[in-house]
Amino acid sequence: MSAPSAPARASDLSGLPATLGVVGAADLFEQENAYFFERLAQHGVQASLTIVTHANHGIEALAPKSRAGDAMLAAIYSGFARMMVFGPK
Repeated sequence: MSAPSAPARASDLSGLPATLGVVGAADLFEQENAYFFERLAQHGVQASLTIVTHANHGIEALAPKSRAGDAMLAAIYSGFARMMVFGPK
């Protein structure tokens, strides 16, 4: 399977574009995301993963004004801004 069509299942991730990830520490997919970002780094892909404390999956939509929702949105916005100006690191 090619990396662009299913990156998480591809054996070679080199050549993928710079990647930004923001996941909550209480998200069921946190470990899966962390592993994928480790693999991206191993294959030379510029990647930045932020793990937000006390945030669960979708907190930015479910409770955007909560402390965790606010932290998640701030991480998303700052991550996008950082990538637009400096790249993912």
